[in-house]
Amino acid sequence: MVGTGYQQGEDAPSTGRILIFEIADEINEAQGEGEGEGEGEGEGEGEGEGGAAHAAANGPAAAATAGGGGDGGGPRRKLRLISAVEERGPVLALATLQGMLLCGVGSRLMAFNYRDGTLTASGFLVCGFLVCRIAALQHYVLVADLYQGLQLVQWKVDRKTEP
Repeated sequence: MVGTGYQQGEDAPSTGRILIFEIADEINEAQGEGEGEGEGEGEGEGEGEGGAAHAAANGPAAAATAGGGGDGGGPRRKLRLISAVEERGPVLALATLQGMLLCGVGSRLMAFNYRDGTLTASGFLVCGFLVCRIAALQHYVLVADLYQGLQLVQWKVDRKTEP
């Protein structure tokens, strides 16, 4: 999971994306070397976060090499983008809680469910400050800001039954 933020200038609000990647073993080593020649390979430059950013920029079909490279003899792995969601603010913090993805998007704490290859929003909380850090334990969420302090939030699932 990766959260991004992009400032489009002084007059425009910043935007962001939530990216979910899958780590997959490379099935055919020769096929992997032929694809995307020069991308994600080299003397350590362009690996790691740069490779993920490159894959995100090129859309869902793109993949970047990650880990296991070099002469180590281990399996080569690729990052494959499986879901991307545009947000109206920078995505600064991510955490998981009871199978959901919690995201700090600007001043909102948002909860997402991942089903059938898509992220769908299931709830949100306006915190009143810029969410910089999220920590989750059982059904409690601690939301932090750089200057304002902390908020402790309890997550309750409201299941309504039909008569």
